[in-house]
Amino acid sequence: MDKIEENKLRFYEDLIHDMKAPLSILILNLDSVQKSVKLTHKLKPKYDTMQRCTNQLYKLINDLSDYNKMHRGVFNKYSRNLDIVQCLSRIVELTQGLGASKNVEIMFSSEVADKILAVDREVLDRIMLNLISNAVKHSEPGSQIHIKFEDSVDRVTIRVRNEGSGISPEMVDNLYQRYQWKPSRENPRGSGLGLSIVHDLINELNGGIDVNNSENSVEFSLWLPVHILGDCESQDKPFEDFYSENMVQIELSDQYE
Repeated sequence: MDKIEENKLRFYEDLIHDMKAPLSILILNLDSVQKSVKLTHKLKPKYDTMQRCTNQLYKLINDLSDYNKMHRGVFNKYSRNLDIVQCLSRIVELTQGLGASKNVEIMFSSEVADKILAVDREVLDRIMLNLISNAVKHSEPGSQIHIKFEDSVDRVTIRVRNEGSGISPEMVDNLYQRYQWKPSRENPRGSGLGLSIVHDLINELNGGIDVNNSENSVEFSLWLPVHILGDCESQDKPFEDFYSENMVQIELSDQYE
C-alpha cells in the first residue's frame, strides 16, 4: 500500500470514528426513552422506525470501519480459549426470535458436547449473526435452517444451510466481493458488505469459507484451525464497547420491518 492510499484509509477511519460517537449517543438515548416513557399507540411505530434505522446506520458504519481496518492490517483481535459449542448454541438461541418472526425454524446440532479452542468470541458471533441473518433472509416461510458443528483433529467446521432458492450462477463467483448484493422485492435491504465482511473476518481467524449451492438450498461451510492458547497468551478484551453490548440488535436490524 502506497503512502497516499494509506493516508486516505486513515482519513476514512477518522471520519467513521467521528460519526460513530454521536450515533452511539443517539441510540443510547432512544433506548433510555423506551425504558422511561410509555409511548402512545401512535408514537410507538415512529419510535421503532427511528431505533431500527439508527441500528442499521451503525451496522453500516461499523462494517465500513472494520473493512478499512482489516485492509490496513490494524484490525484488533482478542482471542481466548472458549467452548465453541456453547458459543454457537448461545448465538442460535439469540436468533430464534428472528427465525420465528419469519416462520423459519433455526436448528443447531453438534457432533461433540464441547470443544475448546482459541477464538475471538465477538468476531465469531459477528460471523455467525451475518450467516444466520443471510440464511433467514433467503429462506422460504415454513422451512428450516440447519447449523451443524463438526469436529476433527486439526480443524472444526460450522455449516449453515437454509432451504430455498439457490444463489444465481453469476453471483457465486463474486459472492465475497463488496456491493455484489442485488435488491429484490423479496429482499429489499442490505448494504452489499455482509458476505465480504464475513469472508475477511474468517481470514482474520485464520480460517476459510466455502459455499455449496443447489437449486433448493445453500450451505455455507466455515472452518477454523484447532488451537489452544497457553496461560499467558489469553487476550481478553480490555473493555466492552457500545457495539459489543448491542451486537445482536445491530447485526439483525435490517431484518425487521
